[in-house]
Amino acid sequence: GGAGGAGRPAADAPLVAVIPVDPILDDEAAAAAAAGLEVLRFSFVYDVEIEGGGAPSRAPCRGLFRGFMLKGERYRELYDGLAGLGVHLVTSPEQYESVHYYPQAHAKLRAAGAPRAAWAAVAEAAAAADDVDAAVFDDAVARVRAWPGGASHVVLKDFVKSAKSERPDLLHVAVDGELGAAARDLVRARGARFNRGVVFKEYVATRKYAVEMGDSPNEWRLWFGRGELLCAAPNSLAALRRDATRVPAEVLTRAAEAARALGAPFLTIDVAEATEDVRWRPETDDEEAPRADGAGAGDDGDAAARWFVLEAGAGSVSGPAVEQDLEQLWRALATCFT
Repeated sequence: GGAGGAGRPAADAPLVAVIPVDPILDDEAAAAAAAGLEVLRFSFVYDVEIEGGGAPSRAPCRGLFRGFMLKGERYRELYDGLAGLGVHLVTSPEQYESVHYYPQAHAKLRAAGAPRAAWAAVAEAAAAADDVDAAVFDDAVARVRAWPGGASHVVLKDFVKSAKSERPDLLHVAVDGELGAAARDLVRARGARFNRGVVFKEYVATRKYAVEMGDSPNEWRLWFGRGELLCAAPNSLAALRRDATRVPAEVLTRAAEAARALGAPFLTIDVAEATEDVRWRPETDDEEAPRADGAGAGDDGDAAARWFVLEAGAGSVSGPAVEQDLEQLWRALATCFT
């Protein structure tokens, strides 16, 4: 048990699944119920309203939220609103932001094989008015151009997502080009969905496999609960191929170390297979390699050296991987958090 509705429940308080009312999430709700959890469906326009005017059968309780991506400020409103109803989400607003916004996670992901990155915050009002001065990116661009050994291309994303459907060209931008102008293009392409700033991430070529739709990278989504791997799920059409390389154990170990360092109780880390060994390269002259070998995630020439980290995410809002078994995921979550 625990204190009253406003108090934090005990670590062994009942666990409920907390899922928005939306047909897209009906499979999540069914999977959570199949895992033996009470499921609260809710709407969240202004205030949090539990479907049917209901409340959890046992409050205070702990809540495991799975739903759509929320900005940090909106997640805090959800967290506070549910707490007022006696439902305390296992992921705090601070923990949510620590993995949802890439710059906050970057340093911890470096040791697991994340490429170099620099970033610049962008004022929300300027982004909304499409009035971003390219000069706001000058410092970040200078850091990229000063990376020891240089870099030929970067991937541009906002602090959460890329603009791959609107502007796929921004996934491979020449460092010697107009980086500031390209960053401004990214803000414009993301529009109302823009998140906080622009990340310039060193480009790493991914190994491609032939699939029906063309070529596909070999990407996997790793799910972690309380710092332990819950499942590794293929997250691309290539990864579903029987002959696609599986994520090496060493990469899973490094990712789990990063998950524990990040500290959020429920998170994802996405990894991908590269075309060649990914050498760890410093962002500054005095940055020390996380391991003596200096390779991306393992020793030179071994399978792990060909893998790198794409990003981290809050498990609550990470989409299911391609053909993911949701019942398996929810069983693992229920076991982990109860």
